[in-house]
Amino acid sequence: YKAINKAKETGRGTVQLHTMQLASNRWRSYTLGFDSKSSEVCVEIGPIVDTGQIPFEGTELKDPKRSVARVKVDDCEFYQQFDKKSQIAIMTGPCFEFVKRENGKIEIVFLPWHRTWSHSFTLGLLISFIVGIISFLTVGDGPNPELYTIPRWMLYPLIILFGSMVHIIEDSTGFMGNNLFYPFTKDRTNGLGLMSAAEAIPNFLFVWTSIICILFNLDRFRWAPDEVAAGISSQLAFWGWFYLFPLAVMAYYFFKGKREKAIKAVKTVDFDSQSGAEQETDVSVI
Repeated sequence: YKAINKAKETGRGTVQLHTMQLASNRWRSYTLGFDSKSSEVCVEIGPIVDTGQIPFEGTELKDPKRSVARVKVDDCEFYQQFDKKSQIAIMTGPCFEFVKRENGKIEIVFLPWHRTWSHSFTLGLLISFIVGIISFLTVGDGPNPELYTIPRWMLYPLIILFGSMVHIIEDSTGFMGNNLFYPFTKDRTNGLGLMSAAEAIPNFLFVWTSIICILFNLDRFRWAPDEVAAGISSQLAFWGWFYLFPLAVMAYYFFKGKREKAIKAVKTVDFDSQSGAEQETDVSVI
């Protein structure tokens, strides 16, 4: 409430939410929502969950007066791209920023650091450039320069550049997006909305892709290739059985789940039900 009023007066306000840890593997969950129609901040205390966010049956508060609170913000109109509740349960809580726009509305920004320098191509380019200078001055050719298709010093800035780019591209497939060229761009670019950070299959796909690439390169650049036989006798079979086939299976179940959710989708947002709750946990952040 104070952060919203601060945004009305100064243009910006930030609030950090915290989790309620009860034991090493017990957390009291709660949801936070912003009702754009009534200009109310809605908080609902949820059940006790474990670190996997599995709720324990019967741990919900029975008295609605104790479990639900709604606070109206006078002379304020909310704007948020995704009109959903946020569920706060484990690890550290999320941060919200409130920004007063030119039309007078207060925009609700989930995880504002996602919109600044930490998630931009600019940062990756800058760090890669600095590391490139250092590695150029300090990294030699090594004992077997013929094994490298590019100069050895160039590996280090490229690893940093592509690593940061993959993270940004991965985030861009979701809903939050990134501020791609901070500080030259002030506002973030919306994500494609293809998947959520809380969905298991897309996260597993990125991890599985990394594992397959590591195994392939370990075999490809094995020590003493003239003396040790390749573990991957057929690259076509390797990529077909261990990547394309699992990819097809994951795609089938992913789009099947999307269709089922579309059928069950509710047209309007209900701020008093658990449906439509936006998961707080971002696997890429953890």
